[in-house]
Amino acid sequence: MKTVSGPQRVVAYLLAADAAIPNHPRWPLLVYPGAVAIAGADRAAAFEALFVHWSA
Repeated sequence: MKTVSGPQRVVAYLLAADAAIPNHPRWPLLVYPGAVAIAGADRAAAFEALFVHWSA
């Protein structure tokens, strides 16, 4: 797995607040498609290796 450098495309989603998730009316959810290149079929394991830094 490698991180991608250089200009990134950003997709912003304004989500309405509901009872389950108190989304902010002006601050969007930002998604950076392709920000992390993942090889292999187990994408969840790749993201856990990237972001989870503790052991049980």
